[in-house]
Amino acid sequence: MPIVYQVPVYAPTAVPNNSTGSYEECQKKIGDDMQMVVNSINKTKAILLATRSNDFQSKVSGYKYVFSDIFTNMTENQKTCDDVKLTSIVTEFSILDNSSKFVKFVEVGEDPSLTQVTLVEDVFVQKCNNNCPPPGPPAADTIQDQQPLTPLRQIASGVAPKDVMCKSGFALVLKAEDQSPACVKPQTAKKLVERGWGTFADSTKQAIPILSHSINITNTGFIANYNITGGTVSTIIQARPDLYDIELKPITNGSLSITLPEYLIKGKIYVMGNHDKLLNYSEVFDYNHEKRTITIYFNQDDKFIQLTSESEWKALTNPLPCKGGCVFP
Repeated sequence: MPIVYQVPVYAPTAVPNNSTGSYEECQKKIGDDMQMVVNSINKTKAILLATRSNDFQSKVSGYKYVFSDIFTNMTENQKTCDDVKLTSIVTEFSILDNSSKFVKFVEVGEDPSLTQVTLVEDVFVQKCNNNCPPPGPPAADTIQDQQPLTPLRQIASGVAPKDVMCKSGFALVLKAEDQSPACVKPQTAKKLVERGWGTFADSTKQAIPILSHSINITNTGFIANYNITGGTVSTIIQARPDLYDIELKPITNGSLSITLPEYLIKGKIYVMGNHDKLLNYSEVFDYNHEKRTITIYFNQDDKFIQLTSESEWKALTNPLPCKGGCVFP
């Protein structure tokens, strides 16, 4: 029986091109800067701006409402470990009926300066009373809605804290004091557990899969481990930073599991098949080695798959118009 060598995926260096030190120090600095931005938000002003909106008042007419939480969207410069900018704020409210039973959430989007409301929308959750069906790959036409609800919304819908699902790129940690769930970056999760703040949930402790095949990623120094059903992998090429092309020879519908450095693609990964169609995928993190294993569900006609960051996905699917007319070869 031949010996199969498992080749772990390590970047040539885990240190980004910055002057602040190691990768971990860089992430800590960005995290600290983000926390400072969050702490600087005037929550009272955000709540008042939201509740005085005519759109908000129309959605809560006939109900009671209670402030739930404030969420933020930010950008940062991973190369220089700074330039954290607040891009938007979302203020969330729990909507209750006259008997104080939960009905829905209403989210109010606001600009960073808290001068105008940009969006007001209902968010409904399924009541499953701790009997929620196990998660599985969603239908292809619901791929853009597959991100889990926030921990607060999941708890409100009856999900147990240990069963809370975090969005792509985040890990579940249960606070030691009261077992309340928190979805944080894998590096942060590891530090919180090491410092005794909390513990990993059973779902987070899932071991990263052992994959039996390996392949060079062209234009990089990486060797990726993978498993595939329903076909074979021909090549994996880095087309440019945050964009990777995978050529398949599919025989039937199948799945591809591939292990990559966590930071190879920044943030959430978008997986596209033929005709820029988004494909379903799941992922597992290895907290000790900063790796992520992505399992992609492809169709028989998906001969090419692209892994992209959000910015690359937007550039590919919504290209800027040509100035002065487009010329194609």
